[in-house]
Amino acid sequence: ESIMNKGELVSDQIVLSIVEKRLTINKKGWLLDGFPRNLSQAGSLQELLEKIGQPIIAVLLIDIDDDTLTQRMLARGRKDDTESVIRNRLKIYRDITSPLVNYYQKLGILKSVNGCGTVEDVNCQIKEALI
Repeated sequence: ESIMNKGELVSDQIVLSIVEKRLTINKKGWLLDGFPRNLSQAGSLQELLEKIGQPIIAVLLIDIDDDTLTQRMLARGRKDDTESVIRNRLKIYRDITSPLVNYYQKLGILKSVNGCGTVEDVNCQIKEALI
């Protein structure tokens, strides 16, 4: 919790152990939110999924500009949603996570939607992208 409150990422080892436990319990399908966060995790996830026979069908990118995202996060009212923490999260995203966009695009499974619309608009785009 203290790591996340600073806007930093939990270690790959901890996250992968949690994901493996959950995916082996639920074999009817799953949705991962915010994982993988880096290329190393993506490779480890791919190995795990091959081992348990559950391939990735699609990866969803909700594309949104920094200003809109910051305002929405501040409006949530969570204690760890401060402007400095959000700026740190965005820097981490650009430095560490954004290479996943090209990684999954090359695999042909990336689906992108515009996250700047209303909840209803974004929801409709997500449904269309995943059908």
